[in-house]
Order: sequence, then structure tokens, then C-alpha cells
Amino acid sequence: MVSPPLPGAGVRTAAGGHPGGVDTDPEDRADEFHAIAELAEAFTAMVEVLTQQRRVGLTPEALVGFGQQTMPRAQHTGLVLHEHGVEHTVAASSDVPERLDRLRAELGEGPALDVLETNDMVVSGDLGSDPRWPVFGPRALAELDVRSIACYRLHLGPHHHAALSFLSDWPYGFDEVAVGIGAIVAAYCSLVLSSERVFGDRVDGRRAAEVHREIGVAVGILLSDGSLTVDEGYRRLHHASRTLTRSLPEVAQHVIAHHALPEA
Repeated sequence: MVSPPLPGAGVRTAAGGHPGGVDTDPEDRADEFHAIAELAEAFTAMVEVLTQQRRVGLTPEALVGFGQQTMPRAQHTGLVLHEHGVEHTVAASSDVPERLDRLRAELGEGPALDVLETNDMVVSGDLGSDPRWPVFGPRALAELDVRSIACYRLHLGPHHHAALSFLSDWPYGFDEVAVGIGAIVAAYCSLVLSSERVFGDRVDGRRAAEVHREIGVAVGILLSDGSLTVDEGYRRLHHASRTLTRSLPEVAQHVIAHHALPEA
């Protein structure tokens, strides 16, 4: 699946392919700085949530609240857990995500189901006419006024996974920056939930901070040659964790030690 470009991915380069000395449009630069500012704000909010919750653990409800606060133009946020062959909403910012999940269960189609079964991410800016869900989409729009959705798979282990969904009544509500922020939020939610043994054991605050730092360093190493976006870096880590059945922190530590992803 092709990852959406993140801020900076579309910066024009000189003939040699290097960004130095580029004649960049001021509007493009303004958009780029705005995108970077939004990403920085998302990371700041992430740190604040981790700090506030370090003594009691990050619950699914806290993570959904954080996602709702961080994702631009998200009006509703929901977390669906797939466990023992059954999907159910475990946390939501309102009743809309749970009603949407009931609609998905009734019809047997929808973005969350696609994410849980096949894709890492699904985005739609016009549910009412999206051919991927010919029955679900029009009903989601007519009954719940959900027009845009960005849905991400959370990797919690070989037998547990979840879908984090952001909903909006805006048409094409989630642009490239929002989709990138959502991917980062989803990566951190995966880490926290898998670290807490799928809503069980709580993680010590100091260790949680260390793990997040290690993952950030690992992503930075993967990005160092300039061939990947931030979103793709996180995806590489998650893919290695999933396919090698190793925890995300273990994969990050390997990247830090060897400057490369572990091989099968």
C-alpha cells in the first residue's frame, strides 16, 4: 500500500536533486512550515498526555481523547478491538463511532473492517459515493452524517489488533498533514496498548518515556538517508514487528544498535 506523502515530501529540488539553493515558492514554504507546526503541536500534546497519565497508565479512553484532541478536523474518534474473532468498540469520544461500528457489523463492510482484515490504513473523503462500501457509505452519511473517515490499524500482537478511526462531517476533511498526524498517533497508540498487554498491565512512566524515545531515535535512523517519510518510517517499524512477531521496542532497539531493521 502506498503511504500518503507527508510535509516536505513535495518540496521541489534543483536539477541535482538536492534541496539546497532551491527556488521554492513562498506559498509552498508557508504551507510546509504550517504542516511542521501542526506536527510539532501533535507531539507536544502527546508528551503532555504521557506526563499526565504516567501514574495511572494510558487507558483506551485516554488515548481516544488524545486522538480526538490531536487530529485536525476530527469530530468523533473511536477504537475498535478485534479479539477472538469478534470486533467491538472499547472507547469512543461520542456515540457516533459505536453506532458506526454497529452499522459495519450489520452490513459486513466498512473502513474499520478493511483495516482490521487487510490494510494498514484506509482514508475516504466522500463516504456517500465511495465505491468500496456501496451500502455502508450512503447509510453512514444519511444516518450519522459521517462524510470523511481516516482509519488506522493498531498492531497489538499476533492475536489482537484494533482500528483507530477519526470521523468528520466535512467532505474531504482529512488532508495529507492530518493523515500523517493520524498515522503518528496510531503508531503511539499501538505502542502504548501493546505495552500494557492489551488493556491489562500498566507501564511504568519512566520506562514508557524510554520506549517512546527509543522509537523516535529508530525512526530518525531510518529517515537518515532521505528516502522515507516519517509515516513510512513508522510503518517500517510496525511491519517488522508484525512479520517477525517481535515487540515494537525490540525492533527499535535493534535499529538503534545495528542501524538497520532486523531481518527474518
